[in-house]
Amino acid sequence: WSRLAPPQFRIPNVAGMAREGTLNETAIFGGVERKVTTDDFRGGNVTAIFGGVEIDLRRAGMRGDSAVVDVNSAFGGVVFKIPQNWIAVADVAAIFGGLGNKSMEPSADTPGVKRLFIKGSAIFGGVEVKN
Repeated sequence: WSRLAPPQFRIPNVAGMAREGTLNETAIFGGVERKVTTDDFRGGNVTAIFGGVEIDLRRAGMRGDSAVVDVNSAFGGVVFKIPQNWIAVADVAAIFGGLGNKSMEPSADTPGVKRLFIKGSAIFGGVEVKN
């Protein structure tokens, strides 16, 4: 007769799997604050479940023209702080939740304008973008 061990529930060490210039942040019943300072931001994944995530990208740069972040918020919130020369293009399905874009869009003559595509869902939660 063998003794069965109880199931082990672990969240992987996402920091160890992250590549430079990408996001892989998860908050479950907790919070995450991350300041990104890379000059080659490429996007990533952000998840908040009964928790909150704040991503500060104001000192980040993009070598390409755009980056994509997949975001999922369920009973939690995600805040993106973006540089003045980035345009946030959001495609977030809000189900009893919301998306708020309070960022100032740069003028057409601003040099080096980049686009941050934010895609995902906010279910009983929220996603906010600001400068």
